[in-house]
Amino acid sequence: MATASEHDYTAGYEYGKTEIYCECLVTGAKVAASLLVHLWNLDHIVELIDSEGCRCRIDEGHAEGWASLWIYRHPWVEGLLDAIDSRGAPKGFFDNWVNGKLFGYSDAEIAAFCAEKVASDER
Repeated sequence: MATASEHDYTAGYEYGKTEIYCECLVTGAKVAASLLVHLWNLDHIVELIDSEGCRCRIDEGHAEGWASLWIYRHPWVEGLLDAIDSRGAPKGFFDNWVNGKLFGYSDAEIAAFCAEKVASDER
């Protein structure tokens, strides 16, 4: 059982992380963001997302007591999220590239990730 101070710390951490993600979405640094939040904090997080002019998709089916959120700003992102959800786990470089772009990574970082993946697969 979490103490009051642990509860406050966790709520503050989730709130702060959400604020940063919303700022990245509003400024155009990211197209979408994803995070896990405690169910007891979900209403406050959704209020924050709304107040920042962003939207969210909530999935409470991953783990008991937790909610997974996609945060985004533009309605067209919903189509991307549907496509990603229908594909399941990333299956190759195309999926990794799409996810990297969606999360705001640079082409150089995506290329480095893919190169590392190739190197680890060759071992």
